Amino acid sequence: MYFATGLPGWIQTPTAPAPEQELAALKQQADNFGKALEDIQGRIRKLESKPADQ
Repeated sequence: MYFATGLPGWIQTPTAPAPEQELAALKQQADNFGKALEDIQGRIRKLESKPADQ
């Protein structure tokens, strides 16, 4: 049977994660983004410190 979503009844909508799980996932994402930002800033500093090749 199809409902307004167009999905069959056996496909259930995923439930929201527990607050503890969401918090852990968000902290992990923040850590990953922080490391990526450090890498990007390091690369910018390295490129800015080199004389431009022309």
